[in-house]
Amino acid sequence: MSTPNGKGQRKSMNIDLNSDIGSQLVVHKNISQEIVIVNIDRMKLILQDHHAKLKRNTDWINPLAIFIALLLADLTATFDTNFLGIKSAVWEAIFILLTIVAGIYLLISLINLCRKGSTIDDVLDQLKEHAKNSEETEA
Repeated sequence: MSTPNGKGQRKSMNIDLNSDIGSQLVVHKNISQEIVIVNIDRMKLILQDHHAKLKRNTDWINPLAIFIALLLADLTATFDTNFLGIKSAVWEAIFILLTIVAGIYLLISLINLCRKGSTIDDVLDQLKEHAKNSEETEA
């Protein structure tokens, strides 16, 4: 390394890494590796399962929106006129039934949300388990 002096020339400076920073340097080694060999079909199945479990995290949003929309329609509609030849009492009953069905759909979605999801460690464990089972069947 060099530094410029006042005349535009560089002055040379030597740095000895061992003596300058070697005594203060701490090196941590982590070079052990785990290798998992698995066929592509099994990998696809495991990743599809993981994707389905992740998708459950947002599956409750649409049932909630449908339930809220139907509930608001039930609460605010007057159902005092016939429409399309169907009596107002029938329309009211249809909306109440649809609201109940949407509520059941929302409950099912929330129950699915509470089930255990999938993490990256779960995926890796499934891959390792499959590799271990493959080794045992080959032996």
